[in-house]
Amino acid sequence: MDQALKDKREDFTKALLLLAEVLAKDVANDIFMRAAAVKHFEMCFELCWKTAKEFVLSKFGDNILSPKETFRALQKYGAIGAEETELMLKMVQDRNLTAHTYEEEFITALAARLPEYYQAMRAVEAAVRV
Repeated sequence: MDQALKDKREDFTKALLLLAEVLAKDVANDIFMRAAAVKHFEMCFELCWKTAKEFVLSKFGDNILSPKETFRALQKYGAIGAEETELMLKMVQDRNLTAHTYEEEFITALAARLPEYYQAMRAVEAAVRV
């Protein structure tokens, strides 16, 4: 097994565990927990797509440069389904907005989507374990 993939996968798995812990808290009603959840989401997202990128390169020899293309490649190679891919593409948009949007309304809406995004990232994590 490719050591770079193994290392990224381990980091991604650890980050998902931390995100799960944060999401178990009162994210909806606590602004500080919402902020923590969004920050953990950003970290998990980055590890998710970079781990998936390394997986696609290692397993299929396809060197992809962007998150969207990485998730589309996972679907192309049968690692995730169309539904997960669509959700991952929405996640890319939300992740991009977190870097440029500081409105509480957006952060609250994003926090409400995080449990679904968490499940999608778990599906990617399972796919890259193959």
